[in-house]
Amino acid sequence: MSETFWQWYEQATTEAERRQIPQHELEWLIHSVLGIEKLQLRLKPPLNVGDVSKIKELWQTRISQRVPVQYLAGKVQWRGLELEVDSAVLIPRPETELIIEVVNSLMSASSPLRSGIWLDMGTGSGAIAIGLSQILPSAQIYAVDISASALSVAQRNAQKHQSQISFYQSNWFSAISHLRGQVSGIVSNPPYIPTAEIDRLAAEVKCHEPLLALDGGRSGLEAVQTLIKEIPNFLIPNGLFVVEVMAGQAQKVIEMMQQAGDFQELQIHRDYGGHERFVSARLYSRLAPTGRIKSSQASWQPLYLR
Repeated sequence: MSETFWQWYEQATTEAERRQIPQHELEWLIHSVLGIEKLQLRLKPPLNVGDVSKIKELWQTRISQRVPVQYLAGKVQWRGLELEVDSAVLIPRPETELIIEVVNSLMSASSPLRSGIWLDMGTGSGAIAIGLSQILPSAQIYAVDISASALSVAQRNAQKHQSQISFYQSNWFSAISHLRGQVSGIVSNPPYIPTAEIDRLAAEVKCHEPLLALDGGRSGLEAVQTLIKEIPNFLIPNGLFVVEVMAGQAQKVIEMMQQAGDFQELQIHRDYGGHERFVSARLYSRLAPTGRIKSSQASWQPLYLR
């Protein structure tokens, strides 16, 4: 038994409560570093954990510098996948998992879009691109990011999960002009937080996650506006566009798409908490029976519950 570990664990639990850090973060970090299960932490059986200096050091860094536990462990669980993360990439959030299910729900099993070209714009850790490769095994997946450091992380994650993905360092579409008019689907979790709100974010986010992946400009929708402007040059008729937005932005994004005049079948999809989190649309097809853009708001239900 490591009495020293249990003494430290009690102290760490008290410190987490005092600093208003969720208990599950401490438990997850301990499991990631030492392999101790949550039930064991509840029952407190005799354990032979060896040297606990590393976990103590990591937890002290979490407390004193407010570094997210995912960065301390160097990994995160997302859609059942273990992904590498570091400060070059945004930590994939649980709510973003549903963007893959949204994409899947918008196509029939025999849809020709499933075997086309798909883009993950602003790939970061590569989470969305890898998720797309799982549900679209016949598609060609391209992961695009302006950050070379982020792409390195994404490539390692793709290799780990044996995902066939092409990576491009690009300021949005600048380096992939050869794909114009050929793309079946575009998915993105772009920066969408208004600049003025960055300072009000938790220290774990504003001090440690990449600003490039957070700051959406004055309105929070500058990146989304760029996507809406450029996407019609790349999607095939009836091609899909699915984008994640901040709670409260979805209706504005719908209006932006309507004003652009290039999209139809506009829909809003909710996340686990019921927040309007994703907007989807299809590129307008001149073969459609009407020239009017169809707009609808869907309260989409996930295929599984957490």
